[in-house]
Amino acid sequence: MKFFMMALTAATLFSQASFAASPKDSWAKLRADRNVIILQPHVLMQMGAFNACATDTELRSINDVKTCTAYKEVVHGNPNSEAGGWIEHVCVNYEMREVVVQREHEEQVCTKWLPPSEASSGECREWKTVTRTYPRDFSVEVVSAVGETYMQHLFNKSLSLPDCK
Repeated sequence: MKFFMMALTAATLFSQASFAASPKDSWAKLRADRNVIILQPHVLMQMGAFNACATDTELRSINDVKTCTAYKEVVHGNPNSEAGGWIEHVCVNYEMREVVVQREHEEQVCTKWLPPSEASSGECREWKTVTRTYPRDFSVEVVSAVGETYMQHLFNKSLSLPDCK
């Protein structure tokens, strides 16, 4: 019986290891794997990392994307009461559109930090506007989608956007 249990345990461990995602897996295999989550770069979230292409000046969606064109406010509870509430912005009209993001953009960056202390966690003291360019190549984080390891970092994998046609 002990031998049977050891063999069963070994088989389970080997079968789990053989199904583990790795950076060597293709993007198609990783996208089909229900045990992982691919964290898309922020700039590509509106169009989808696997629906994006690049030119020298723009990042574009390859296929049109369902885009909200009108919102309405839905009030839940009473935001002004002691019990509180919240306002939700709900999309009421959609259109299919090409999404275009300029690669060159301005960002606010901190140039001087307050040191952490009992009164401060190290807030920014001075800001500066800088011009940056979104890359064509991204290091994309892949995390676990299962149980106790949910959202645990597994690895990073390089994603290069194709040229737009």
